[in-house]
Amino acid sequence: MAVVSIAWLTQTLSTKLGVSFGLEMASQLGAILFEKEDLDVRGYDRLVRDEAALKLNEARKETQLALQLAERNDMGREVKTGLFTLSRQLQRSQERVKLSEAIPINFRDVNEEGIKLVNLMVLTESFAVLEEAKKNADAIADLTEDAVKAYADGVKSRMRSIERMLDFRRMSLKVRDEQLLKLLADSNPDIFESVRGLATVLFKAKEMKPPKYFDGRYHEKLQGPLLEIVDGLSQERGPVVGLSELSAEFNRKYPGIEYSQEHLERAVTGLCDLGLLESLESSESGYKIVKLKPLKLTDSYQQVLTLVAMDKALIDNGITREEVMQRLGLTSDLSERVLEELSKDDIAWKHESKYYFPGLSEAAYEVKKDALYVS
Repeated sequence: MAVVSIAWLTQTLSTKLGVSFGLEMASQLGAILFEKEDLDVRGYDRLVRDEAALKLNEARKETQLALQLAERNDMGREVKTGLFTLSRQLQRSQERVKLSEAIPINFRDVNEEGIKLVNLMVLTESFAVLEEAKKNADAIADLTEDAVKAYADGVKSRMRSIERMLDFRRMSLKVRDEQLLKLLADSNPDIFESVRGLATVLFKAKEMKPPKYFDGRYHEKLQGPLLEIVDGLSQERGPVVGLSELSAEFNRKYPGIEYSQEHLERAVTGLCDLGLLESLESSESGYKIVKLKPLKLTDSYQQVLTLVAMDKALIDNGITREEVMQRLGLTSDLSERVLEELSKDDIAWKHESKYYFPGLSEAAYEVKKDALYVS
């Protein structure tokens, strides 16, 4: 197991998930995330659910304490009612987590990694709820009524996330699909982003070592750093990038990590299998593209993307509506509509009469940056 500092864990969880922990709470969470991996799948599942339920129950007690202090400080009826209601909601959530359906004995057909990530999201949110409940109870005498209401609203929001994840978990036990997390991306994209953020934390915690070519699992050590750059790359260059561009960005961010092309492709494919990336595809020319998130592309959209990926000149220099018409035989209106939709999805970038694909080449990305700089 990688040596994970508590400071690194708290900073990374804050950045990726928007949750903040004290050192004691982060230490407890880190022990479950990284030191219990010797348990079998069902045992780890039980441990995580029990621990999440325990934290929610502790949060309920802290909220009851806050209610007593609110009464003692003669706070308004609305505040006290809100804390009472929150206490009841925490109890129901705790019971639901505790009694949630276990992984069946015949669990080989179940997406174990997907369920693990969803469970750990429930656990992380439960830790966050307890941390906030403690802070509120400790400081309630000095808080305004608006601050107490804001606390209650924040906890309720986290509990709604827990409820949605439990709903998805229940469904996931019945879905025999290696691409399970893609269902989450479609139904709850905000939770999917949090799950992928948590996966980044878990993968990055794996110790990086120089490549050992007899080690068939070395590619897994690249997956954390890869996930670390995905969000930024998607924002800058769109949700579809060339594998070569992904590799170049990886080298810029992690110049000290050595790997082969095979390691990189296996790492990307593994993340796609987990549902944390969409797909790795190869054109007839051999140019490979990575879809960083689920995309609903029609046949016409996919045709244009494939066309560009097959031609180095189009990758670097962009494509016009007329070229789409000539090469694919599409009508003028359809060619325009497809290119405009690709632009709306941030896959293409329109500049003057051409459409560039910033994710596929540095040259196309430079066109986008120059245009944005000038504007």
